[in-house]
Amino acid sequence: MNELRDDLRLGDSGGEIRVMTLPRFEKAYAMSRMRPLSEEETAASALPDLGGLREFARSYGGASFGGGVYRTHSALEMEKWTALVGEAFPEQRDHIVCFAFDWMGRQYAIDSSRRVGGTPGVLLFDPATVKSFEVPATLETLHEEELADHGVEDLAVPFFQEWIASGGSAPRHDQCVGYKKPLFLGGDDDVTNLEITDMEVYWAISTQIWEQVKGLPPGTKIGSVSFGNE
Repeated sequence: MNELRDDLRLGDSGGEIRVMTLPRFEKAYAMSRMRPLSEEETAASALPDLGGLREFARSYGGASFGGGVYRTHSALEMEKWTALVGEAFPEQRDHIVCFAFDWMGRQYAIDSSRRVGGTPGVLLFDPATVKSFEVPATLETLHEEELADHGVEDLAVPFFQEWIASGGSAPRHDQCVGYKKPLFLGGDDDVTNLEITDMEVYWAISTQIWEQVKGLPPGTKIGSVSFGNE
């Protein structure tokens, strides 16, 4: 049984504000706040009323879970990252809202064009492969079922632990651990090909390179590519 519920609390004006709780997910991945959020960053009322997005932003916006393996966007960041991901995936830009990301910079988004049990579904966007993946879950079941039960695999937790053991550090809120040489250019999927990088820069460069090489025939030799630290 899904344990997700909406709670009510009083706002500054005395009106009721709906918030969200994710007990199973929080039990599996301890939450910590990365930084204090401004009033502008927490203005969830500006977000579309879509699949619990506003409640999620009020309750969990700007948070980090599991030592940094999973992080959430503030309401303001949701707008910014929806636009950035939309540049890489223009065919999906008009029906997504990005709400969270993992330590490797992969972005989770609500997809208003697809329904899971009558509620908007979730998409995962990967900058390492420049591919999107349908997640058979809603915003709430992503956390309370999929990640609570299968987050070790979904969030590549063993790979994260290997990265930390090799001397790497957990990324800051504006960073991710990306591939020095992209997987779509034949980069190795191992810890020696990883580095800390600015997440926005990583997405921008991945998108630019993908646009240049996506039409090339298989086997075309590409020179060495590295994402420098910012």
